[in-house]
Amino acid sequence: MELDLKTVINIAGKPGLYRVISTTKTNFLVADITDDKKRFSISGTSKVSAIADISVYTEDAQVNLVEVFRAMKKMPMPPPEGNDNALKAYMAEAVPNYDRARVYVSDMKKMVRWYNLLHEQLGEE
Repeated sequence: MELDLKTVINIAGKPGLYRVISTTKTNFLVADITDDKKRFSISGTSKVSAIADISVYTEDAQVNLVEVFRAMKKMPMPPPEGNDNALKAYMAEAVPNYDRARVYVSDMKKMVRWYNLLHEQLGEE
């Protein structure tokens, strides 16, 4: 399965990542990126975020999450459940100027989980 990151979304309150299959005026038809057979409809009013549109705060601007993933690709991956200090050090290596006051450890764990999911599905991203 070929994934276009513009169609990969996160749905608030649901774990994992999903692929948008189709949209109507009021709904999205989505599939779990790890199992295309797990399809369901969500309301157009649900809080969704396209992975390609998410940014990470830095000290002077924001950097697109896809760029963060590219930096992470060049590094060994820590487990998402790893030591908080190790995760912060990892993030500092991937994005040296990330905003330490606004990027929380929970955000870092989510980025690592999402990166791992995408890496499994794309093999390269």
